[in-house]
Amino acid sequence: SFVTSRYVSKLVAPEKWNKWPDFSFKVLEPANAQTLYENFSQASLIAVDIETTRVNLAITSIAFTAVYLSGSSIPRLETCVLAIDSDFALAWVRKFLALPAATIFQNGKYDCSYLLRYAAIPYNWKYDTANMFHCWYSELPKDLAMLSAFFIREGRYWKDLAASGDPYTRLEYNARDTYATAIVACEWLLQAPQWAKTNYLQERSE
Repeated sequence: SFVTSRYVSKLVAPEKWNKWPDFSFKVLEPANAQTLYENFSQASLIAVDIETTRVNLAITSIAFTAVYLSGSSIPRLETCVLAIDSDFALAWVRKFLALPAATIFQNGKYDCSYLLRYAAIPYNWKYDTANMFHCWYSELPKDLAMLSAFFIREGRYWKDLAASGDPYTRLEYNARDTYATAIVACEWLLQAPQWAKTNYLQERSE
């Protein structure tokens, strides 16, 4: 009943939900890589997600969503994604992961295990949305689709895009993961009670 009433409130009490910027993303390429890097260097938070294949346990793409805290009620978001298909791409992955902004993952143990194989180190991993939600509602599911539905009013289901045979659509899927992760983290920071935040700090320190 608790979850149902929260979902129903999207229709009957939309004013209680924050309105976030519509999703958009850019594919990181040689022509825009430096500009995107300079933009992301000004971010307060950066959500990160990788996509992988079982063949050679390879990372196929990585996406980043920057959260810019400007003093307004809703932060500005910017999302980019790049295919990991060259030394050029790997060099930019390492640069982005070394930025000073606090990094957000969704169940980041998986992502970081892969990234370590590429010597790509997230230097400031502070937030993990799966763990954050567990510290508040331990009895509820913690997959990203659930968290997106729980925290985002105007979201949409996107997980089916992973099965697409179109490379661009799969990049969009990766980008949508970080877009959702960034918003979930921000909403958790806004909504979670202090005791849940204390739980999270204690868990991170163990």
